[in-house]
Amino acid sequence: LVPVVSDHLQTLIGEWAHLVRDFKLTVSTFQAGQVYAVSALFGYAMRRADARFLLDKAAGTIDQDSPTLADYVANFGPEEAWSVAAVASKEAEDVLEAQVSMLFGDLLALQKELAEVVNYDSSNTDGVEEERAASRLRTALAAGEVSSLQLTVGDLRRLALEGCAFGYFLSGSEADLSANLELTVPPQDQSATGAVSALAGEVERMPKFA
Repeated sequence: LVPVVSDHLQTLIGEWAHLVRDFKLTVSTFQAGQVYAVSALFGYAMRRADARFLLDKAAGTIDQDSPTLADYVANFGPEEAWSVAAVASKEAEDVLEAQVSMLFGDLLALQKELAEVVNYDSSNTDGVEEERAASRLRTALAAGEVSSLQLTVGDLRRLALEGCAFGYFLSGSEADLSANLELTVPPQDQSATGAVSALAGEVERMPKFA
């Protein structure tokens, strides 16, 4: 799991990886919550993928091109990726939403607050709009127009790791409960069943950290 988690961290905070860990960043509370939520969903999916990997390995059905978990996941088709990434029960989704809300507040409200200030046009892919949005975000944070947090690069890394751990253990608890209880299956025609999952999926559509 370590290489897969390392890749996840690099994806989230790679642009700050060259900085010392005590370098201070000012980030919007929504972005911090989003990092945690994305990481929790990632940890949740990785625990399910790892369980499936071990079962296939024990059964001798692992493809020769997939000797590691990272290779195994990389060879997933759309249906296989969906089967491990989608939150399997409404109960688990509710727990995740409660955890994120307890730590960061209402992500929907925070997103609306940020969107009104940044006015980010994600359809513009030439990089200019992203830089303009990042500039507007920096100005808004400096003026106190959006809820924000002071974090170091090390704090941001720990936040992502804690999110991964929470999601991983949430998936394990869900699996244990489902062995004895009938949990609520979420709608299968939706890519995300709750607000946290939906907003976590917006991570690539928001400007980078200020």
